[in-house]
Amino acid sequence: MVDMKKVREQEKILATSTHDLSHKLHEMLSCGETDLAGHLLEGTAKGVILRSPAEAQTVPTSTSVELPDGLHPAMLDNAALSPRGQVAFAYVVFIFGQFPQGVPAKYRQQVRQALETVLEEAKAVQAFVEVLVHTDPSHDPWPAAASVH
Repeated sequence: MVDMKKVREQEKILATSTHDLSHKLHEMLSCGETDLAGHLLEGTAKGVILRSPAEAQTVPTSTSVELPDGLHPAMLDNAALSPRGQVAFAYVVFIFGQFPQGVPAKYRQQVRQALETVLEEAKAVQAFVEVLVHTDPSHDPWPAAASVH
């Protein structure tokens, strides 16, 4: 039987962590930060969070992915808010909810794969945007991309 109280709790975690991630990415953009190099996207019991390069030293690599040089915060934001990103993040929240005492290695790998899915979507969108910029240099997609929700 499905524990609806637990489902509602996990929905709240997903909504809160997605909102917090998006807010943090927008904050970075407003401060002029346009490269997520060295940051980590981490799956936790509190949802998916962005870790700074300074925090990255203490984050388990089994439930996180390092963000590549040149990845724009707006692209990660768009990927996180996409249907595919939300499914991946929901899966992360679900797995941590199933194993509150610690996620087994098999499932940590699946958490990592879910995060990689979001990262790959962000990279694909950014590559597409870069092609657009190359074909039309007067087009500045970053501010428009940063405001899409």
